[in-house]
Amino acid sequence: MKMFTTKKIILLLLIVSLLASSLLRGEAKADLPAQPDASEIIRFHVIANSDSEDDQDLKYAVRDEILKLAAPRLAKSSSLAESREIVKSMEPEILAAAQRVVRNWGRDYSVQIEHGNYFFPAKSYGSIVLPSGEYEAVRIKIGKAEGANWWCILFPPICFVNVEKATAVPVDGKEPRKYTFFLGRFFKNIIAGKHSIPGK
Repeated sequence: MKMFTTKKIILLLLIVSLLASSLLRGEAKADLPAQPDASEIIRFHVIANSDSEDDQDLKYAVRDEILKLAAPRLAKSSSLAESREIVKSMEPEILAAAQRVVRNWGRDYSVQIEHGNYFFPAKSYGSIVLPSGEYEAVRIKIGKAEGANWWCILFPPICFVNVEKATAVPVDGKEPRKYTFFLGRFFKNIIAGKHSIPGK
């Protein structure tokens, strides 16, 4: 009985720790809109030359350079119009930064920047689901632009979690808060005796 109690306490402490961690991550995103309106969004896409490993790695290098360049201004934007003007004014800098990365990687790919309205299929971005339709977007096309693309949302400025490092929010199609909810239910079930303790 004593062993059972000790294991139960250890497991509960572990779950509480995981819950706390999940809640902290959720709190960091609490100020983001749960479902922004499509007409109030500017998307950002970086399209690789191909799906080869090298081309995909180059895509991420271009992404990182552009986000570092744009983060100080776009992360503080408070309106769609302001973000749009910032992007337009920075287009020559953004294009030059992308071209510089491509050259530094020893590639002779062309780089294009496009800013307009484009049709996109339904996509999930963390906890946000964007239905299919037309969205305003900035697109960086590397070389033939036939590879998988990386994308995020420039406005609202969800692209930037850490402004100094310009860290992009992962686009994995998962709902992080569901993990928290699952742990909460599991925690309650253990208290109610509905789950057995491993090793008992």
